[in-house]
Amino acid sequence: MKPILISLIVLVVALSCPALAGKKARTWQTGKLVDSQRSQNLAGAVDRPGFGNVRRTTNVYQTQDTFVIETDSLTYTVSEIARGTKPANLTVNGPVKFAVEGTTLYLLDDGGKEHRTDIVKKVLKQSPEAPK
Repeated sequence: MKPILISLIVLVVALSCPALAGKKARTWQTGKLVDSQRSQNLAGAVDRPGFGNVRRTTNVYQTQDTFVIETDSLTYTVSEIARGTKPANLTVNGPVKFAVEGTTLYLLDDGGKEHRTDIVKKVLKQSPEAPK
């Protein structure tokens, strides 16, 4: 094989492996989980054959977990679509570790498992005004 081709193969393998590519470390913060809610939302419907010429329509639901995380200066509302994974094991009014990267918020549940959520809303806390 040509040295250039071997170098290219090594580079592709190195970049595809996060440990070798230098996976970005997250900047973890601590906040307070003030609310948690699980809901089932209609995601669509699927037509299936039934008996004879009859077709059956089955509704398909999507499980969504919504969390509200409070910090000293911001309140985040985040959402996670459950895709066959166990829900985040979190304690309401307890501390929660999280990291923000753009519109994504990663949180660590009470068991240390990382969950990827989407930031739905971010509210800046207003400092109380001084009396006049």
